[in-house]
Amino acid sequence: MSTRRFILAVVFLSVTAFATTVVPASVERLTAQSTHVTLARAIDNRSLWDASHGRIYTLTRFQAVRMMKGSLPTIFTVKRLGGHLDGYNMKVAGVREWQPGDNTVLFLQPDVDGNFIVTGLMQGDFRVVRSSAGVLTVNNGVRGARQLDASGQLTDFQGSRMSLNELEQRVRKAAAQ
Repeated sequence: MSTRRFILAVVFLSVTAFATTVVPASVERLTAQSTHVTLARAIDNRSLWDASHGRIYTLTRFQAVRMMKGSLPTIFTVKRLGGHLDGYNMKVAGVREWQPGDNTVLFLQPDVDGNFIVTGLMQGDFRVVRSSAGVLTVNNGVRGARQLDASGQLTDFQGSRMSLNELEQRVRKAAAQ
């Protein structure tokens, strides 16, 4: 095994051995910290190395479906740490991958390279699903993440679950303040 492959394997094992820990943020706080909030559909992904060839990033192109705060081009790109490239796999605990066709509400901030990043890691990524009753619901919970609750205890991060309509109303109200 080459030195480079060994180092990446150690980093990968180190990253996956620990869960990502967050202090839960409300929809209102995520809205305040974000320059843009949009319902969007994932189009495609491509991964790339950082300048030092030590980290993999994935760039996902999205199509904006409905803006809730700010304005974006119809097609925009979100950058996240992790991905698959050149036979290497880098995964960040608690950060979900997007597949083409995924619908999500994204709370975004501009990155220095002209792309966007998700506010609060997975907390600013509310996946959209249709409930058995036909209602569009959202949830930002994800496996592999832990939360620090008010008493200082670590528990699994379940996220916030609500209807898409409720999320949109809360974002619009918070953005107007």
